[in-house]
This record gives sequence, structure tokens and C-alpha cells, in this order.
Amino acid sequence: MDVKTGAIRAIANLSRKEDKNGDIEFLEDYNSAIGEATEPGSTFKLISTMAMLEFGGMSPNTTVDTKGGETTFFDRTCTIHTKEDME
Repeated sequence: MDVKTGAIRAIANLSRKEDKNGDIEFLEDYNSAIGEATEPGSTFKLISTMAMLEFGGMSPNTTVDTKGGETTFFDRTCTIHTKEDME
């Protein structure tokens, strides 16, 4: 919301630009939702943990050793990648 005018600004990738008079303009100059490819990160960890708890693969007290960035759940191997791995 623009506190000066009360106008609702509901764009996910909203940028704020101030002109030489001090007036503020809101614009969407880059849509990062479709302009970038990123892994789901922490959101995916939550989904995986919920599934493991629901289907009995782990309990709330289970500790997961990622063995230096790679671990296996059932028949799937999860590998942790860093930004340097992608270059």
C-alpha cells in the first residue's frame, strides 16, 4: 500500500522508483517468477519432511545425516548443489 495515497499495490515483483521531485512510482520492471530458474530450497525441504512423517519414513525425532551433500530416501538420492556447481 502506498502510505501517501492509500492505493493498494499488489504486484509480487513490485519495484519502487523515486523521481527528482521526490514522487514515488511503483512499477514491475522484472518478473523474477518467470525470469529466473531457482530450486525450491527450503520450501521443498518442508514438503519432503511432511511426506516422510505422513508415510512413516521418519519421526519428529529422526536425525538425517546428509553425508556431505548426498543422502538416500527409499529409492531416491537427494544431492545438495551449490551455486558453484551450476557454473
